[in-house]
Amino acid sequence: MKSETLIIDDDKIICILHEKLCNIYQLPSPRSFTRAAEALAYIQARNNPGQSFTILLDINMPEMNGWQFLDVLSNEELRASIYLVLLSSSVDKSDREQAKSCPLVDAFISKPLDTSKINGLMADEKLLERIDTLR
Repeated sequence: MKSETLIIDDDKIICILHEKLCNIYQLPSPRSFTRAAEALAYIQARNNPGQSFTILLDINMPEMNGWQFLDVLSNEELRASIYLVLLSSSVDKSDREQAKSCPLVDAFISKPLDTSKINGLMADEKLLERIDTLR
């Protein structure tokens, strides 16, 4: 199975920080996108049963925000396996509630990602199963 970690955030510095953390924690093949539409096209082009994605998605972005990205993604016929983490600086309680009700969202974490937050993610069995299959 081919697995990749996609970081989708309009802040280039956050992308660099998150890529470094993904490399430290050996999340597979981190790749950053500053535009959600580009990441969506990337996923659509690689959407097949042998592909999996761990997606770190920001909510507040120009052009296409995280919720719009999720709307389009939820309408796709997904053959790839997806583990999706919303990463946001939003303190809006409705964002957390909306994340809980979205079947594509596996976790909601406040930015920036740091070692304690990534350790929490690494304890998630669904994510661990994906990483272990690649080793």
